[in-house]
Amino acid sequence: MKGPLLLLFLLLGQSALWAKPYLDNQNQTVTDLNTGLTWDQRQSAPVKWLKAEQYCRDLELGSHQDWRLPSLAELEALAEKDRGLPSLDLKFFPGTVPAFYWSGTAQGGANHYAYSFGYNLSNLFGRTATAYVRCVRGQ
Repeated sequence: MKGPLLLLFLLLGQSALWAKPYLDNQNQTVTDLNTGLTWDQRQSAPVKWLKAEQYCRDLELGSHQDWRLPSLAELEALAEKDRGLPSLDLKFFPGTVPAFYWSGTAQGGANHYAYSFGYNLSNLFGRTATAYVRCVRGQ
């Protein structure tokens, strides 16, 4: 009996090691302990890019006012691609939908990248398209 229990313990321990370490700040924000970035936990409605940028710039959350749209690389790093869909830990990001989220990374001025936590890929959209918003602060 020790063999199967030991194997189960090792597998559970391994999966816990692969999980991203987050700190729930108990103020609708969560800090990624690997990157030091703090994220808005709340789920937004889909909006056009200019409204998304303004939303983050005007956000006052967790006693901070220095929120911004994340870069495409920051959104990609937030995804846990082996998790399933959506590819975020719903314990820390409740209400996340498997859809595209705006980034602040531009291509050609009028187009911006968005990242999908449903498809685990990025796509380039014009500013009149709609996507969800996940604001970030730090670095």
